Amino acid sequence: VRATGIIAQRDRNFAYLDVQGQPTSVRVRNEELLAYNIGDEVEILLVGETEDGEFIIGSRRRIDMEDNLKKLEEAFEKKEIITGKIVKRIKGGYMVEAMFHQGFLPNSLSEINMKDGDNFIGKEVQLMIKDIQTEKDKKTKKITFSRKDITLQKEEQEFSQLKVGDVVEAEVTDVLDFGLSVKIGHLRGFVHISEISWKKLEKLTDEYKKGDIIKGEIISLEAEKKNIFCQLKLGF
Repeated sequence: VRATGIIAQRDRNFAYLDVQGQPTSVRVRNEELLAYNIGDEVEILLVGETEDGEFIIGSRRRIDMEDNLKKLEEAFEKKEIITGKIVKRIKGGYMVEAMFHQGFLPNSLSEINMKDGDNFIGKEVQLMIKDIQTEKDKKTKKITFSRKDITLQKEEQEFSQLKVGDVVEAEVTDVLDFGLSVKIGHLRGFVHISEISWKKLEKLTDEYKKGDIIKGEIISLEAEKKNIFCQLKLGF
């Protein structure tokens, strides 16, 4: 049952609320009311009473969890980006907390290098919700998070705005014998050696290096893999 009360007093561990219609004070753990002061009105959930019957037990965290679960479900449906904190590494990935709810971030969706994983513990990251399932007890939810889906969403948005003939800026990510691998925003691109210069080039490493910023014209778009093929033979 939800109820609204006023914080009347506090001790080391608990806050005590006056709730209209209740025969005794409602006791709530202090850590659940860190954002509130004595005299503040706060909505809580009545969850039981102490063994001696002296106090009714209330919870603000349960209210937050119920309300935020709805927000998480909305974010899942609308494919919105949320913020969560990586709590710890577990088998196959990471435990993440977002809006008072914990979920799983698999390694395959984390976009975190395995060697750097420990550096992310305790850090806030942007996430999308990959899936929400109801557990067997029907009271808890199994939430799967993803960082990869954010990248895929950005790729989709960026790719949809490109067309053949556009001149784009790209960063060289690799110099190969037969061409240049490039990055255009969040997307991958490639410039074949035959599309780099009108003159024959013997060794691309003499002309280009990783990290170079170049401009090229899009000559082909591969929608399925979000690949971009460019040419540089325009004197840019």
